[in-house]
Amino acid sequence: MNNTKRSVENLLFAAWAASIIAMFGSLYFSEIKQYEPCALCWYQRIIMYPFTIISGIAIIRKDYWISFYTMIASAIGAFISTYHYLIQMDSFFPDHTLA
Repeated sequence: MNNTKRSVENLLFAAWAASIIAMFGSLYFSEIKQYEPCALCWYQRIIMYPFTIISGIAIIRKDYWISFYTMIASAIGAFISTYHYLIQMDSFFPDHTLA
């Protein structure tokens, strides 16, 4: 049981590290490289940024049900990201973004 608990802790830390890297990566491209994010990029950021706080709190509290809390937001973010990729890489999907 202890090995399983350590594995879950490692996965929780990996999720937090991925969210930190994604947050600082997006901030680097927008604030330092001066790339202006499109509307879909903003929607993805709105969903992604809270994960750094939520997963950080989950690590401190050892809350292993974090996947339950973030599952819906992750699915929405994955849908937006997939659509974003498809409108950029495939001419079949029209670009109906706001920006």
